[in-house]
This record gives sequence, C-alpha cells and structure tokens, in this order.
Amino acid sequence: MESRAFFPFFLVLMFFSPFILTGEDDLSGQITVMIAEKTEVDNLNKSFLELLYNSLELELKIDGFVSFRQEWDELDKLYNLAIRKESSYIIDAAVNVTDDILTYVLTVYRTQRMEQIYNKSEEKKINFSLDEELRNSAETMVLQIRKDMQDHPESLFLKEEVEVRDVEKEEEKEILRNTQPVKPFSFSAGFAPFMTSGEASRYFTMGMAPEFHSSFNLENSSGYWSFGVFGSYNSVKAEGILFDADLQFLSVGPEIQYTGVMSRMMEVFYSLSGGITLLMIGSGSSEGEIITVPYGCAGLGMYLNFLPGFGMYLSMGYMIYFEQSIVISGFTPAIGLRMRV
Repeated sequence: MESRAFFPFFLVLMFFSPFILTGEDDLSGQITVMIAEKTEVDNLNKSFLELLYNSLELELKIDGFVSFRQEWDELDKLYNLAIRKESSYIIDAAVNVTDDILTYVLTVYRTQRMEQIYNKSEEKKINFSLDEELRNSAETMVLQIRKDMQDHPESLFLKEEVEVRDVEKEEEKEILRNTQPVKPFSFSAGFAPFMTSGEASRYFTMGMAPEFHSSFNLENSSGYWSFGVFGSYNSVKAEGILFDADLQFLSVGPEIQYTGVMSRMMEVFYSLSGGITLLMIGSGSSEGEIITVPYGCAGLGMYLNFLPGFGMYLSMGYMIYFEQSIVISGFTPAIGLRMRV
C-alpha cells in the first residue's frame, strides 16, 4: 500500500511540470520584432548570415515573439518602416568569416528613440556545433529584450492580434525545419514500477519493469511521429490461498508515438504499443511453465532536453497482459534517459 503513495505524487508532477519549466509572458505574443536584413553581402558571409537570421527567428518564435525581416540600406528608412509596422525592436546582425572562425555582432535597438539596448560581438569556431552556439547567442539576446520590456513598457507597440508580416506560414515552418531538425533515430531506456490495478491487484504484488524504446522519427510542422520498437521486462509475485507463484513478463512489439515540441527544452508525447509477451510462471510446488500472451500499452509523458540529442523522460503508462484466465493490468510511472542521433 505504501508503494502506491508514489502514484498521486507522480500525477501531480506530470501535470504541473510544464508550468514550472516554461515561464509565461502575457506581452511577448503582442510584440513584433524587425530583423534588419542586409542584401549586399558576398556569398560566403551571406550563407553564415542566413544561418544567424534563422537562429534569431527561431529563438524569437520559441519565446513567443512575432518577427519579420526587412531589407534596408539606410538606418533612417529602417526606423521609419519600424514605426509604420509597429515593431517594438530592431535587430541588426553582421558576420565576418576568417579561415575557420566566424565573427558575428548582434545589436538590438528599441524603436522608440532608436536607443541601443544590446550589443555583443562573439567569435566561434566553424564546426558541427555552430548552429547551437548561434542559438545560445540568440537566447541571450532575447533575455535582454525581455528585460528591456519590463524596464520600458511605455515604449512597446502592443496589439491585440499580431499577424506575421513578410514571412509566410510555410516559410516560417521551413525556418523551424532548417534550424532545428529532428534527429532521425531515438533510443531510450528507463525504469518503472508495475502497480497492478483491477482484479489483479488482489493477488499480485507491485512489480519492477525496466523498459526500452527505439524509434525512427518523421517530423511535421509542430512535432514529429516516431515508429519503432518497445520492449520491457516485468517481474511480479502472485500470492494465492494454496500457493504462490513468480511471474515474469518479457514483452516486445511495435510502438507508435507522437511528440509535440513545446520548447527547446521540453516536449510532450503520447504513445501506443502492442505485441507479444513471453510469460514465465514459476512455482515452488510445480514445474515452471512458459506461455505467450498478447499485451497492449498506452502512455503519455514529457521529454526534458538537457543537451542537443540527450535528455531524460517522465511518463505514465498503462500496461495490459491478456492472459486467458485473468487480465493483468497496471500503471507504469517511468523515468529514464533518451539519446537522439
């Protein structure tokens, strides 16, 4: 009975974690940010400048802002355009490539009075982690914009509804796909107590159920579908009037899962799996028996991404074994680690 005290605590954690992990700002969805786009740039610098623009757009979108690009040649014209389009902030970006080093400068102006609120120059080595470095720089810049919003709320252009200007919806989705691609393969492993429910709870003790997931991911505009294999091992003890028995369940089957991307750090998923379970029954009074039974499993949970391609997950599942004489079912609150490659 004491072990089941974990169940309500887990449900509370699952419900409130998204609100703990993601701050909510009522103004961000009403704020428009202009990204000043340079057009007269050589091809090499243009490629890296485009990557920086994409990182800025993605980070602003994740944080709830509306952004659009505006080509410009004179600062005064840019200021007038920002006023007409009710853009509260203007971001100017510049890059320069020397050998394998990328130097870039991010400058943010508050449109009212054209006051500079942020300016930072950084040098990064050009390698496979460059896109993540640019995202981190963009995140730091957005934090400064938020701070300025709190310090100077009177200078903001607020709208009840803000439409994305100069960037069509399909282009916006393409930005998300290009700057934060979903890695095609996922592998995760975790541990879950098996907390029996229904009629089975009268005879079975709480089991221990390590689990494994592997999948291939296909992304769409708001998340991604995963198709793969689920496996678990579960061991419980049946306590009867005449004799006791040890039951071991070795399950494997296909799994389908949909994951919604809430932010760079957090994702929410729903999963379904079904397949075959090898049920091994052992008793001290008789020889052991091995049979196969079908199983079904449904679950929901969240991924917490600590590093690119690595994080942990929390989930709540419900597992059913369709044994002929009795349906054995229970909850599986799991915690584990996930790697994406």
